[in-house]
Amino acid sequence: MEREIDLRELALLLWRKIWLIASVGIVCLVAGFLWTKMFIPKKYSSHIQIYAQSTFSEDNDNQLNDISKSKQLINTYIEVLKDDAVMLSVGNELVSKFGPDKMRECFVMEGDRIKESSLKSCLSISSVTDTNAIRIVATTKNAEVSAAVCTELSKQANGFIERAIKLGGIRYIDDYEVKVNNSPVSPNVKKRALLAGFAGAFLVALIIIILDLMDNTVKTTEVLSEKFKKPILGEIQNIEETQKRRFGKRKVNLHENEQRRTLLDKDIPFYVVESCKSLRTNVNFALSTNDKKVLAVSSANPSEGKSTTAANLAITMAESGKKVLLIDADLRKNVQNRIFKVKNEKGLSSVISRMHPVEECIQATAVDNLHIMTSGPLPPNPSELLASRQAGELFDFLSEIYDLVIIDSPPICVATDILTLGDRIAGILLVFRYGVTTEEDAGEAVKRVELANMNLVGFVLNGIDVKTHGGYYSKYSKYSTYGADNNEGSEESDSASASRTAPQRQQLRKK
Repeated sequence: MEREIDLRELALLLWRKIWLIASVGIVCLVAGFLWTKMFIPKKYSSHIQIYAQSTFSEDNDNQLNDISKSKQLINTYIEVLKDDAVMLSVGNELVSKFGPDKMRECFVMEGDRIKESSLKSCLSISSVTDTNAIRIVATTKNAEVSAAVCTELSKQANGFIERAIKLGGIRYIDDYEVKVNNSPVSPNVKKRALLAGFAGAFLVALIIIILDLMDNTVKTTEVLSEKFKKPILGEIQNIEETQKRRFGKRKVNLHENEQRRTLLDKDIPFYVVESCKSLRTNVNFALSTNDKKVLAVSSANPSEGKSTTAANLAITMAESGKKVLLIDADLRKNVQNRIFKVKNEKGLSSVISRMHPVEECIQATAVDNLHIMTSGPLPPNPSELLASRQAGELFDFLSEIYDLVIIDSPPICVATDILTLGDRIAGILLVFRYGVTTEEDAGEAVKRVELANMNLVGFVLNGIDVKTHGGYYSKYSKYSTYGADNNEGSEESDSASASRTAPQRQQLRKK
């Protein structure tokens, strides 16, 4: 799918990164200032103005004619003054006056002689528009040398011009000696610093735009719905980023993050809670016409939030009054036992392999109406276990006991374990992570679901950056405390949750 360039989105992207752009700009500005002050040598400029005439008549009428003819000779005079012979003669005079060592500081030398091209590069000889004046400007690293270059060139100009074209000459308003200008004409420190700052900021902005245009990760629900023609059942904000902003600069370790990732955390913002409830409502609608009561939750790749989404969906479903069982069917990397702080000595693998009965592998949680079956010991053959007849019979049995069974399944692009149960479950809910899941991976996951003839219920876009979608979500942020207060009193201690006994078989059969 080709991506359309939205100027408004690009503007918002740059605005969100304005701190980075400004920081780099300031750093480049300071670096440009220091570099110019410390490493760019100062240059000094001097100038003299001479006037061309074809003759030196005392008659006024003839003088006007002289001016007209002189204008025609100006370009010729300039070429004569730029000749290497003139440069050689001027250079020899400068060496005699200042010595070779000082000249090496300003020019490129060949032995003790100034190279003609080097002297020529420091000179600017031009005509003044609509006049017969010629302006000579010399710029070097030494103020005295710059003045001497103008002086020596003006002194020798007349002789070379007369020898070259044997016509006309030059005149001066002042004497030959040019005044020394001790004020440097370059570098312009402020200008260079500002240019460095603007260049740095522009380069960073350009890199940000290029990286964004090259970014093929899923960042909008429109991409998913338009490309795959399936509904978006939920948009969940980045809970961990929200926690970081709440805790400020205090370091939150992994254990704390795991403990706070679900709706059981009283600090979860109100708009995150409402997003999870909205997901619950949409899932109920999506499954309303399906007789099966088993829903799988998966993702394209690991670390996209499918386990957290499954846990939060199970919590909200149980809070609505439904009897819910959450099964951790990721027999390669179990997570739910750590999220709910329960033991994992026995679970799904134990039941399927008939090592323990069902009732011993189901545990209560801190949420009323919500039970959990952990993965149990991780087996060496997870695909074979989930594809077995015992696994299918287990899910059929549990669907008769619970109003809804939610299966936390492995990522589809990594393992296709859950796809073998397509005829026994109501469907699968795919969770993609904002800015992480690529469109190619999303397409591959959808393709595998379709090849397995499994019902794709819809998508959940997880980990949405609140700052990116601040226009919609910021209005709810003021209610985050209210949302947290609503959760107060619903939590039980971890020890109480872990110490609960599993319901007995006869209790499970009560709907």
